[in-house]
Amino acid sequence: MQFELYSKEAKLMRVVWEVLNIGPDCGVYLMRHMEFYKGDLVGNWETGFKGIKHCDVGVLSRLRYKYMYKLMTSDHNLQKDMFLKEDDKFSKLDILQKCVLFDEAKKLAKKKNKEV
Repeated sequence: MQFELYSKEAKLMRVVWEVLNIGPDCGVYLMRHMEFYKGDLVGNWETGFKGIKHCDVGVLSRLRYKYMYKLMTSDHNLQKDMFLKEDDKFSKLDILQKCVLFDEAKKLAKKKNKEV
């Protein structure tokens, strides 16, 4: 059976939402494709992507949150309890405190990106 798999020719499937130069979002696109692919030979299944990166911003943002939450709260995650405690603390903050934290996180991310 191993030989049969290695001797098969791979077929690249073109999909309507294919985006060139995806960058750091490639994992999100991949996870969404894996979530919705049902074995179709034509890449026309619905993923919510338009194929134009700036049009996919909203979908990507929601999917990042969805996948991050699933990973962080998975029973396989050894840090799950810590994340849930922090989430509980965060949910008790008022909107202004949350905005301040988001702004700080954005500044740290920009600083980190400049260092890389």
